[in-house]
Amino acid sequence: MNRPTERGYTLLEIIIALALGTLVVGLVGALFLFSFRTWQRGSDLRAVQIEATTIADLIARDIRAASQAGIALRPDVAVESGTPLLAVSTAASAEESGGARWIVYTLDERQGELRRLLLERGDPPSVLEARRIASGVSVHLDPADGGVAVEVEVRRGGASFRIRRAAAPQNP
Repeated sequence: MNRPTERGYTLLEIIIALALGTLVVGLVGALFLFSFRTWQRGSDLRAVQIEATTIADLIARDIRAASQAGIALRPDVAVESGTPLLAVSTAASAEESGGARWIVYTLDERQGELRRLLLERGDPPSVLEARRIASGVSVHLDPADGGVAVEVEVRRGGASFRIRRAAAPQNP
């Protein structure tokens, strides 16, 4: 009677199987890393788009709420840090608010930090509220068609987004 012979894998078969397995795992890993990096870039781009749009819309909203005489580009206002970019009057007259108040946007170029200050006019003006809007941003404001053109650029890592909005005062 013939007994079936037990046969195992040869060393050559094991080496070939390990090489093919390593190749498959390497390809799957590379595909995963490529997919993750693509997803991360998309996520970063969405985040900077949202941040830039939010900042531009905030500034444009304040401009639209002002009266025509209540906007000053690059105002001569003393602030403790940064360069004043825009001053917007929050009331058409001092009687409406109990005192003239201004919203002033400042940009600290070194840190790229944008701030929104609520000031009460006086000599010197008093800061009622100071809020950091964003850091790592670039903001440019130019006169445009009776209003202001707002350009905001946000950079995070490898993602960058620039948006431009135009806004004019809606109050007479």
